[in-house]
Amino acid sequence: MEKKLSEIKNEAILKLVEYLKENGKITTDIGVELTGKSVAQVRRYLKALCDIGMIEKTKSTKGNIYIQK
Repeated sequence: MEKKLSEIKNEAILKLVEYLKENGKITTDIGVELTGKSVAQVRRYLKALCDIGMIEKTKSTKGNIYIQK
């Protein structure tokens, strides 16, 4: 059975949100491992979560870290 693009996107975002709930923070690399999506796509998902106020982006020496609000 073929899934709609919106369902796949929602599943990927749900994986990111579940990880955040358990761990409190996430990086793009972890998001790529969890979802199997590209770095650019994971960044878009994380930006969307930032835009709705669910997470906050912070900088570190190794890149961006996203933390749960």
